[in-house]
Amino acid sequence: MPEQPLILNTPEIPKTPEEVAEEWRASPRRIRSKAREIRAFALIGNQMRLFPKHVEALAKAFEV
Repeated sequence: MPEQPLILNTPEIPKTPEEVAEEWRASPRRIRSKAREIRAFALIGNQMRLFPKHVEALAKAFEV
């Protein structure tokens, strides 16, 4: 019987506003500003982090 790969329940890895800005070719300042405006971010310590649900909310906010 072939060995099954071990599947771990890995947590979602948050991104920094700089990482999202680079992917979207936008400025980190604009990403931060919009995230604060729609309250779609998490603070870990004093650092802003964007989980996938926050990135989706930002994408919808920028579509309008």
